[in-house]
Amino acid sequence: MLDDQERRLLALLIEAAKWVDRIYLKQCNCSNGFDPDQPNNFFPRNATKESIEAYLAKHPESRDDILSPFSVVVETPIGGLTAIPYSEFYKEEMSTIADILYQAAYFAKDKQFHDFLIARSESFRTNKYRESDIAWIHTSNGPIEFSIGPFENYADTLFGVKRTFQCFIGLVLTDETREAGRFQEFVVKFDAMLGERYGYVSKPKLTPMVVMHLIYLSGECAHVGLAMACNLPNDADIQKEVGSKKFFMLGVMEAKCKNMTIPIAKRVLPSEETTRFNSETYLRFIVGHESSHGLSFRFNGQHFGHLSNGIEECKADIFGIWFLYFLMMQDFFKHTVAENAVMIHLTDCLRQIRSGPEKAHAIGALIQFNWFIEYEAMSLRAEGIRFNTEHFMNAITSLCDTLYTLAESKDFMAAEKFVMQWGKTIPEHLRSYLDRFSDLPVDIDPFFAF
Repeated sequence: MLDDQERRLLALLIEAAKWVDRIYLKQCNCSNGFDPDQPNNFFPRNATKESIEAYLAKHPESRDDILSPFSVVVETPIGGLTAIPYSEFYKEEMSTIADILYQAAYFAKDKQFHDFLIARSESFRTNKYRESDIAWIHTSNGPIEFSIGPFENYADTLFGVKRTFQCFIGLVLTDETREAGRFQEFVVKFDAMLGERYGYVSKPKLTPMVVMHLIYLSGECAHVGLAMACNLPNDADIQKEVGSKKFFMLGVMEAKCKNMTIPIAKRVLPSEETTRFNSETYLRFIVGHESSHGLSFRFNGQHFGHLSNGIEECKADIFGIWFLYFLMMQDFFKHTVAENAVMIHLTDCLRQIRSGPEKAHAIGALIQFNWFIEYEAMSLRAEGIRFNTEHFMNAITSLCDTLYTLAESKDFMAAEKFVMQWGKTIPEHLRSYLDRFSDLPVDIDPFFAF
C-alpha cells in the first residue's frame, strides 16, 4: 500500500510509539515489564483521595496543577505537594518523541498530517495538547492513521483525571472508511433529537470516522485490554466545541467476535439465535458506541471521579444501541439489524464482565445486563438467554433517561448509589452462565512484526 516515502514515515512513527511504551511503564512503576498489580505514580504512594482533598482545602491555589491531567504529584521535603508536568517528569522520553515526530513530518505528503505532527511534537515539549488534539481530528486523508499522546484516565483510581500515554498506528481501509462515513450525518441528527428530548442545544460537530488495519500499538492500549475502537480526544471541552474522531480496528473486532463473542453465544443462547451473529453487525454496534461517546454530554472525572469511566462506557453502549434504532427509523437499515445488534452486544457484555469487577467496561456491561433483566427485555434460563424484543426500547430509553439525568446532576453520591445498585452485584444465576465459558480467552493478545 505504501511507497518508499510513506514507509520511511511509518518507520519513524513506530519508533515514536516504542518510546511511548517507556513512558507508560514508568507511569505504572514497571521497570521490568508490565505488572497490573503495581500502583501508578500519579500521586505519592501512600496518598488517598481524602488526604489530597484535605491538602487542596488548605492550598486552593494548587488545585489546577495538582489535578491537571498531565502532571505527576510528588511530596516536597517539607511535607507539602507539588505537581511536575509530564514534559519535565518524563523529559528524556518526551523530548525524544518530539524530535522523532518533527522528523517524521518531513515525510508526510498530506499537509494536514504534516501540520498535526509538527503541532504534536510541540505538545510533547510544552505539555499543552489542545491545539494538536484539534489538528488531529482534521487528519483523515492519508493512508496512515496515527494517534499518540496522554488520553485515558482509567488508571487514576483516586480522581479519574490523570492521563496515561498510548499510541495506535494503522493503515486506512478505504472502502470500509467510506462505508463508515455514511453514519456521520446521522450522528448529528441523533444528537439533535436527543437535544429536543432532554432540552439541550445540540451544535453540529466534526465526527470523522476511520476504519483501519492495526499494525502497531503501545502504552496503555498494549497492556490493559485491546480496544476495538476509540473516540478521541477525551477532552470534554474539545468534544463539545469541535468534535472528535473515531477510528475502528477492523481486524481486532473480527478477532474478538470470532474467538470470544460467537463462542460465548453458542454456549448461552438457543441455537436459532446464534444465526443472527456476525462481525458486520458487531461493527455497526461499535460505530454506535463510539459515536455516542461524542454526544453533547459526558461523564467526566471532574464531577464523578473514579466512577466516571464505568458510567461513561455504559452511556456509550446504551445510547449507541438507541442510535442504531434511530438509524432504523431513518430507513438506514432494516429493523432486525438493530435487534441483532442489541443481542450481540448483550451477549458480548458477558465477555466484558469477565474482565474484572473494577474495570470500567465490566461495570458498564453489568449495569446494562441487570437493567435489561429488570425491565424483562432479557431472562436467564437453564436452556439459555431469552430475549423479549418487545421490551427492548423501553429498557433502552429508560436507562438512557436515567443516565442523562445523572450526568446533568453532577452528583457524585447519586452516581455512587447508581453504580452500587446496578453495576457491582453479579446475580448468582449470572455466575453460573459465566462458568459455561471459563475456558475461553478473556481477550486477544496481538503479535506485531516490528
